[in-house]
Amino acid sequence: MGKFPEGINSPIQYGASIKAHAVYLSQYQLLPYKRIEEYFADQLNIPLSAGSLFNFNQ
Repeated sequence: MGKFPEGINSPIQYGASIKAHAVYLSQYQLLPYKRIEEYFADQLNIPLSAGSLFNFNQ
């Protein structure tokens, strides 16, 4: 089993642009978390949970 590269500490890690996109949709466009989850899954093929969205907004 290989090691994660340095700075990667979990199987899925989101970059700054994904986080910014999610926060923009949540805080500026005022979309509910469920709709943002569906958008990322359907349009971008990126799994995102409500917990991740909450953390991004913090």
